[in-house]
Amino acid sequence: MAELRMLFTGGGTGGSVTPLLAVAEFLHTTRPDISLSFVGTGNGPEQELVRKAGLPFTTLPAAKYRRYASWKNITDVVQLMAACVAAWRLLRKLRPSVIVSAGSYVSVPVVWMGWLLRIPALIHQQDLEPGLANKLMVRFARRITVTFERSLRDFPGEKTVVTGNPLRASLRQGSIESSRRRFDLDPALPTLLVLGGGTGALRLNELFVEAVFHFIDDVNVIHVTGKGKATSHLEHPHYHISEFLTDGMADALTVADLVVSRAGLGTLTELAALGKATVLVPMAHTHQVRNAEFYASAGAAVVLSETTLTPEILTQAIHDLLENNERRTQLCRAIERLSRPDATQRLTQEILSLLPHGHART
Repeated sequence: MAELRMLFTGGGTGGSVTPLLAVAEFLHTTRPDISLSFVGTGNGPEQELVRKAGLPFTTLPAAKYRRYASWKNITDVVQLMAACVAAWRLLRKLRPSVIVSAGSYVSVPVVWMGWLLRIPALIHQQDLEPGLANKLMVRFARRITVTFERSLRDFPGEKTVVTGNPLRASLRQGSIESSRRRFDLDPALPTLLVLGGGTGALRLNELFVEAVFHFIDDVNVIHVTGKGKATSHLEHPHYHISEFLTDGMADALTVADLVVSRAGLGTLTELAALGKATVLVPMAHTHQVRNAEFYASAGAAVVLSETTLTPEILTQAIHDLLENNERRTQLCRAIERLSRPDATQRLTQEILSLLPHGHART
């Protein structure tokens, strides 16, 4: 019997990687007969995440895609052709049974070349607004899964199914006591977790660094800036800054009384699963705005507009919520209602259904 191989592909940001790692984590325990590997970019955060998860990692050039007129479109075509050639060679070498993507430009040539080689592919749409990468892959995917019911209208009905967004089981294993030791937190104070995000995080980090001076004496702060996005040189016993967390993220989320975050769906899924009171600052003019609006309409988050946000407004929002236990409890309950605890299993089953006949059991 031929070996079963599953190839995950995504990257550039952590958003297209975390749901794939949730599936990989689930498969490690339920389907050890399937060989797992990952293809991503050479300069994104996915390398550290994937290698920490124990998956073999291969880099692939990621071509750019512009929706506007530019002379750079000519060089983009050359980059895309080179990426397709590299993807073809990689697929011929790895010979996966199925390809799985959750968006990202690096995935596009992999799915395209997989279609030519008759390798079935599944693409997962996390956000409410379809990204360009997924739009480019739709015709070549055998199955499409979506997080939200309303996303069904954006994809072909005959091959699209709602699963919710996967969550790594390890994120539920955080400990408050472990968190206090890891980050040296004062147990007498509330804890604020700030997730700057990846691409575009610099603006939020800058705003927060200006705001933090107004409340740092009364709050523990865990500030995760994103790689290369740290702007603060503040030294204070209550302020704990890190560019990136892998093992520590479960602890940071568990201990947080309030979270300030961007509005990528991967992060929102984690916050919903753990029922965290949240202030969202979506990156302006991106898919994050629609995600945030959806959560706000469900009463599941306080949303602040990046275009009008000031350190004073951010400070006031944080202060108001930390002082209002009842309001935080309402937000926790509302965001938790948006969680789908079975999303990982449901998405995994859809992936397994694409394997050769007789291998689709969980």
